[in-house]
Amino acid sequence: MAAALLAAAPASAQEGSWSKYNYGFQASALMPNSDDLKFIAGNGYGLAGYVEKVWSSSWALRGRLEYIQFGEKDIAPLVSTKLNQTGLMVDAIYYMGHKDVLYPFAGIGYFNRSLTFNADGSAMKPPVDSELAYCLGVGWNFTSHLGLELKYSQCDYAWTQVSMLWRF
Repeated sequence: MAAALLAAAPASAQEGSWSKYNYGFQASALMPNSDDLKFIAGNGYGLAGYVEKVWSSSWALRGRLEYIQFGEKDIAPLVSTKLNQTGLMVDAIYYMGHKDVLYPFAGIGYFNRSLTFNADGSAMKPPVDSELAYCLGVGWNFTSHLGLELKYSQCDYAWTQVSMLWRF
């Protein structure tokens, strides 16, 4: 009996730290997928803060404020580009009844983008439209405080993102 209680303690402690609201931080590596994005941007990084509302043992809704910085790209001799974007996304997460399994999620949001052309030492910032974006992904929670997600995002171009999640 004591062995069974000791074996169950880590699982119950992990579930006990999940609350109706979870707050966290994501750090991401991202890779451009679409040809037009690959032309103007290289691999980059992303940072996000989020709040997650747990509705049941299976469903949660997460709001993310996200900053993405794509890598600078040389598109011609002495001409380079730099793209970054800030966005607000809302994800629906399906935990399949338990929080320590592979979980799918889908999201929708809005990104405000900034593109900079550097030519011969002078920078130009042409106007760039903001875009509605969609994402699909899968995640895994290693513990109640640490997880990993793989996400595909699409607006008028596409990128893949691998994120580490920290909950507090």
